[in-house]
Amino acid sequence: AEAYFHSSSGGFTENSEDVWKNRLEYIRTRPDPFDLNDKHYNWQVSYTKDELIKQLAKKEYQFKDIFDLTEKERTASGKRVKRLAVSGLDKEGRPATVEIANADEVRIALGLKSALFTMTKEFDAQKKLAKVTFKGSGWGHGLGMSQYGALGMARKGYTYQDILKYYYSGVTIASDYGGQK
Repeated sequence: AEAYFHSSSGGFTENSEDVWKNRLEYIRTRPDPFDLNDKHYNWQVSYTKDELIKQLAKKEYQFKDIFDLTEKERTASGKRVKRLAVSGLDKEGRPATVEIANADEVRIALGLKSALFTMTKEFDAQKKLAKVTFKGSGWGHGLGMSQYGALGMARKGYTYQDILKYYYSGVTIASDYGGQK
């Protein structure tokens, strides 16, 4: 098994195909109450329209102007943004809508700790986008084991076997791999 892990799930892990592309039967969504921590919960990031244009350009999403951001789809847990549409004017000034797809790409394109967020948009007097604020929890892609969640489980007395089986659905733990130790 590919033992994917991340810092903090924000309270939920995800299905592999929602965050990346391939489906892995042992990387499935589940609530993660053990992950709760003060370091990566309830973060907030705000961008003016110009800051958002610069942030998206870092990931090669080129806009001269942005009119709106629209959430198109959430992951299986319902917590992370899986698809986000950005509409505005491209670098040549033509109308353009770009869809950012999969939760990890959304997180990276927006420069956020996690795709587990809500979004608040502010518009100016001319009803043009002025500012976007993202409020969220977690840090990382949300696949497999949460490091803060594993720590929380260990502090409650769970064994490493319990922890691995919690984060990697349906796995069995072998004490001897291929006769080698």
